[in-house]
Amino acid sequence: VSEEMCLGTYESFVSLHPSHVELFLHTGDAHGSHCAEPFAIPSAELRDTKDDIMDLLEEARNQLARGGPSADGAWSRKELAPGCWDRLLEALR
Repeated sequence: VSEEMCLGTYESFVSLHPSHVELFLHTGDAHGSHCAEPFAIPSAELRDTKDDIMDLLEEARNQLARGGPSADGAWSRKELAPGCWDRLLEALR
C-alpha cells in the first residue's frame, strides 16, 4: 500500500477435491518434490493440525455417506436463524 504499510492475506481452506487434500497432506514434507523451507509452525503442531483436519474430513465423509447434513437433522432451523432459512433450504433440496 505504501512504504510504511504492507497488506497480506492468508487463506486457510482445503477443498475436498482429492488432489487438494493430497497436496495439503504434503505440507511440511522434509523431503521430495513438496519440500519447502521450514515453516513458522513447529512440526509437532503441524502434525496435530493435520490430525484434527483429517478427523473433520472423515466426519464430513461419514455424514455425506449417510445422505448429507439434512438426512441426519444437522441442518434443522435454529431459533436465531432468519425466517427465510427454511425456504432457502427447501430450494436447495
